[in-house]
Amino acid sequence: MDLQDEGRIWGGVRGDMKELQDMISSELSSSFGELITTGLTICITGPPNAGKSSLINRLLQRDFSIVSDEMGTTRDVMEAEVDVGGIKCRIKDTAGIREVGG
Repeated sequence: MDLQDEGRIWGGVRGDMKELQDMISSELSSSFGELITTGLTICITGPPNAGKSSLINRLLQRDFSIVSDEMGTTRDVMEAEVDVGGIKCRIKDTAGIREVGG
């Protein structure tokens, strides 16, 4: 992914990410002691090719999940741990959610 593509992808979610950050901060402040001992599990979900794997790679600051233009490259839940400000976070990358025809 080049920087021009990255700006287009990340630029569309900045407002949503800020709102999510505020919600998480509020929750964390009310139960910080429990959070330190048990950690936090974050599951990244969304439609196919929405940038879930790119997001987890960015959060981990390494190539962890496969990123491809081809839909369906993530088939199993991929889980990694990262320390965020002293809190153990388990981040899960999932396959894209799609509507199944019946």
